[in-house]
Amino acid sequence: MYINEQIFKELPPSLQGDICKNMFENIIDKIEFLKGKPKNFIRKLFKLFKPIFLNAGDELYHKGEISNEIYFVIQGRVVTKFNNNIGETKSLVLVEGSYFGEVDVIFKRERAENAFSEDRCEIWKVFKDDFINLLDEFENIKEEVVNSAVEKDKFMFQSNQEEEPQE
Repeated sequence: MYINEQIFKELPPSLQGDICKNMFENIIDKIEFLKGKPKNFIRKLFKLFKPIFLNAGDELYHKGEISNEIYFVIQGRVVTKFNNNIGETKSLVLVEGSYFGEVDVIFKRERAENAFSEDRCEIWKVFKDDFINLLDEFENIKEEVVNSAVEKDKFMFQSNQEEEPQE
């Protein structure tokens, strides 16, 4: 007798992609990053996801930790706190549909901020090596993620002050 997972694995990849898209349509619609992505990419990514559940105030990671995961907020809100380039403490609230953690992974650095749940959260994580390997199969998506990481990094760590022109 087959179990559901075994049956799923025996289906053609395109049908697996259709099933994933149908089963998780509400989540795919929430996460901007997933919109318009090929079925094959979504199918492979969903196989890598590991759900985690947090209560209000639970720490997801802290500054200085090794960056091993990328996170997708399925339900709830996550807050990150960090210092910009002039030492100001900043906060960023990540809501349902956001993804984060990829900036530190892309730049191959330790976590640059603290992250904790603001309320009860459902988060899906994917491990760094799995995510990078998947991106290597989809060069256009990899380019999108890298470009987005560069922009997010600039946004997070810039100060609100204009630099004085050098004379």
